[in-house]
Amino acid sequence: MTGFEAVWGVNRKTLTLLLCRISMKLGDFWQTLMKKYKVDTNFQNENRFIFSGLLGISVVAIIQFLQLSALDTPLTVSLYSFSVAVPLLTLSVFTITVTSHLEYTVVPGYLVMTHTIGTFAAFTGTVCIFWHFSRIAGIVFLLMSLIATVIYSWFDVALTKANKKEANNQPS
Repeated sequence: MTGFEAVWGVNRKTLTLLLCRISMKLGDFWQTLMKKYKVDTNFQNENRFIFSGLLGISVVAIIQFLQLSALDTPLTVSLYSFSVAVPLLTLSVFTITVTSHLEYTVVPGYLVMTHTIGTFAAFTGTVCIFWHFSRIAGIVFLLMSLIATVIYSWFDVALTKANKKEANNQPS
């Protein structure tokens, strides 16, 4: 019996097969949740702009870290956050680009999770950079970002309502 078998109670081949089956079942589960949507190029362009901007901020921050001889705790958290954000945001930009020329797309839950985690990780990394300079600056950046998000949400709701009313007033 190898050390692996002693710890896990199964050999590696059995564990690998079990993990493959679990992965396939999860894939089947996600497939049942997917719906087919008509591609909205405006929505895709907005998301590509957002994800590309966050990706750019993340990469520039990582490059700036190369100049430092040591990282304090906020910069270390920032580096780890960006190491999560870069691949996930790259995936987000890539999936939008791949589907941009198609008529229909699907939005699986795991893709929504990667968009959300990538965005949150980039935001966390940016907050930690401000925190590195000053805790107050980090808190101010965090609070102002939350306030800006709320204000944008209000604006988006008002804009959506205004455009629905406008569409209803136009003759067919």
